[in-house]
Amino acid sequence: SPTLKVHNDGFNKRYALAFGLSWIAGFVDAVCYIALYQVFVANMSGNTIALAVESTQQHWELFFRRGAAIPVFVLGMLLSKWGIYLAERRRFSFLPAVIYGLEALLLALFLGLGMPIISGGEVQTSSALEYYFLLALPALAMGLQNAMHTHFGPFNLHTTHVTGTLAKFTDEFAEFLVWCSERTRAR
Repeated sequence: SPTLKVHNDGFNKRYALAFGLSWIAGFVDAVCYIALYQVFVANMSGNTIALAVESTQQHWELFFRRGAAIPVFVLGMLLSKWGIYLAERRRFSFLPAVIYGLEALLLALFLGLGMPIISGGEVQTSSALEYYFLLALPALAMGLQNAMHTHFGPFNLHTTHVTGTLAKFTDEFAEFLVWCSERTRAR
């Protein structure tokens, strides 16, 4: 029968990392939702649902802003996964540090370039190019993070959205309850 490991420092550190990255993703998403006029950079479910709403209400400016975040997020995930698969073939063990470093750099660029043009909590620019460039920085960073943490560690966890994580938690918890009941019956 399977045994349950309760204490393992490496495992606990990975949970701490997952918690920290999830907190960062939520914080970045909240800040960007306000600063970038109701666009999620980490929660693509929110953007895709809003695309349908915005199109039926013919709010085309918000439709395009929200829609722009999705391919950039996917590009970040693609770059991260591509790096993971290349690193596995070439045995690069330092890839997580590179990806998380790139994520930090993209977020720092967002702050550095965005702070001078954020007024009243929102980006104040008349340049669409400047706006979409600022939008791309955190969306790319969150895509990198989301794909990276699903591959390393003892569990598969999406740190940039909650629905999938809650579904996986529920599945794991149900398996744990079955394991507990089988163990109790065996006694």
